[in-house]
Amino acid sequence: MADCRSMLCCVLFSIAHFGVFAQNEITFEASIDQQKVALNDFLEVTFTLRNAQPESFTPPPFNEFKIAGGPNQSTEMNIVNGSVSRVIAYSFYLSPKSMGKFTIGAAKIQYRGRSLQTKSMTVEVVKANTQTGRNARPGRNAPPPAAAIPSIPNFSSAAKPSSKGQKKQELTEAQLAKGIFLRAEPSKKEAFIGEEITVEYKLYTKFGLNGKQFTALPQLKGFFPVEFKQFDSNTHRESVGGTTYAVQTLRKVALYPQKTGELLLDPLGVQVGVITDNPEDAFDDPFGFLGAQMVRPYETESSPVKLKVYSLPQDAPKSFKGAVGSFTFSSKVRKGTLPTTTDEPLHLELTITGTGDFKRVGFPSLGIDSTAFEVFDPTITDNTEETPNDIQGQKHFEFILQPQKVGKLQVAPSFTYFDTPTRRYKTLTSDAIQLDIALGNKPLAAPQKDSLAVTNHSPKGALAANKTEVSFMPSSSPLLGSRWFWFLFFMPFMIIAAGGVYKRILYKQGNFSLAVLRRKKANAVAQDRLAQARSLLSQNKITDFYNEMQKALWGFVRDKFELSTAQLSKEYLHQNLPPKGVSAEQIQTFINLLNTCEMATFAGFMGNADSHAQILTKASTLINELNK
Repeated sequence: MADCRSMLCCVLFSIAHFGVFAQNEITFEASIDQQKVALNDFLEVTFTLRNAQPESFTPPPFNEFKIAGGPNQSTEMNIVNGSVSRVIAYSFYLSPKSMGKFTIGAAKIQYRGRSLQTKSMTVEVVKANTQTGRNARPGRNAPPPAAAIPSIPNFSSAAKPSSKGQKKQELTEAQLAKGIFLRAEPSKKEAFIGEEITVEYKLYTKFGLNGKQFTALPQLKGFFPVEFKQFDSNTHRESVGGTTYAVQTLRKVALYPQKTGELLLDPLGVQVGVITDNPEDAFDDPFGFLGAQMVRPYETESSPVKLKVYSLPQDAPKSFKGAVGSFTFSSKVRKGTLPTTTDEPLHLELTITGTGDFKRVGFPSLGIDSTAFEVFDPTITDNTEETPNDIQGQKHFEFILQPQKVGKLQVAPSFTYFDTPTRRYKTLTSDAIQLDIALGNKPLAAPQKDSLAVTNHSPKGALAANKTEVSFMPSSSPLLGSRWFWFLFFMPFMIIAAGGVYKRILYKQGNFSLAVLRRKKANAVAQDRLAQARSLLSQNKITDFYNEMQKALWGFVRDKFELSTAQLSKEYLHQNLPPKGVSAEQIQTFINLLNTCEMATFAGFMGNADSHAQILTKASTLINELNK
């Protein structure tokens, strides 16, 4: 009985509590801390939701501003005279890009199937202050930029003891440029086409930093890039020109040149928050954890780097099919599949392992008499994994060879590639497979026409039809039994056989490439990748989700429009897809999706599950449109 009373009290309290909470009005409002802001100042924008728990939050596009910090979320609950109110605030710190009057659009939330949005706001950006932003305003702190990359402590050797009465130091642009810079450091500046070049983007600083985020990503035209997902981003000391800097690797990528000549590594941009409260005293508080700090945003970018890419030597053997790198080669026969008769197939597995551009790795040579085996299209699997210094890959082929001759046959696989360490062509071989093939039960050729009775008493040795056989036309017909009759009877079979032979000839000559098959299967392959991306999204693997989205988009365009790897650039799409029936709007949508995926992969994506799902839906819709 006591338990029942306790439960009843809890229920009544919950109903009363909910009733009080429900009486409060649900509001969603936007506010800014100033209507007029200087070009070198910060603007704080806050979106406040009262008395509701949102299912999703979508900020407006800040087209005319750079996000220097945020979104920062805070939650507050108050109980006054039994009335419960809840406040959730999302704040952003914005840095203006140019002067003028600009509109900040509406933010949106979803709550129990309802959509709420704020009103738009107008901001006027005026000429920059003579002093540096909010550093000129006593008592107000500039915002810390969003920490998209782990903060870097300061290792300044000129650290001085701080004191409460010490005057805050003002950093000039020249001091910032000398004390903070970004470098692109390639593993080599000269390479052959297809040779791996590893590039590290390193940030050097003498000052304490509070947060960093990417502002521009390099396009890497002429390269096929593979991002390192894991690399050493720990901070270390490094001396440059006699000055010690704190250094951190922000990004690492393996590049495979796709064309020869002079290629350019365009800049990577990053915005950092520089701690301006006694910047030389960062040893006392390197991460900015001790009290309020003044933070000034500063943008820097790496300098362009020129790389020289050479064509491969002209003395390539006939067996060379384009592979460049450093590889090993192995072969094996699946257990229990070594044939002894023409009825049994040979399952041959070939594996290529090493470093290099695996897109350029073609079929190994099987080392067989082309008339002795029927070769079926292989099953191919690709795998890659990161090491501290490069990308290791493996390509596995499984061939099915059906013997077509009897006697002693041989299979001697080999693989030819251009070896980058020795700068020469190499051919790797495996042990030859010796076969002694006997005739099986199944005939090797079409059956002979021995089912028809041949009589020596027929005039001129002609074939006499058995009177018990079913006749499909009167025996008096002049066509029955004539040459035209047999020609028409066997013509469909001859056409099918000729088509198969012609297809095989084209395939061996290289004229019948896999491009046709890829074009037909482009949509199916892309949808499979989108399904994989959807699965990754459901597991909250956001970076992997956007990686898979990029593969789906680029893979579809490559296969659908039969493009080479070197043609997979945004500029090429703008110039060459319109003649193929693709509208400018579709091209721009495709590029916008790619930009979103790239930025999300490398710099983090500011959004929620609904935002990711919308991008997935937009990509699926665009692929379906292009497929038509």
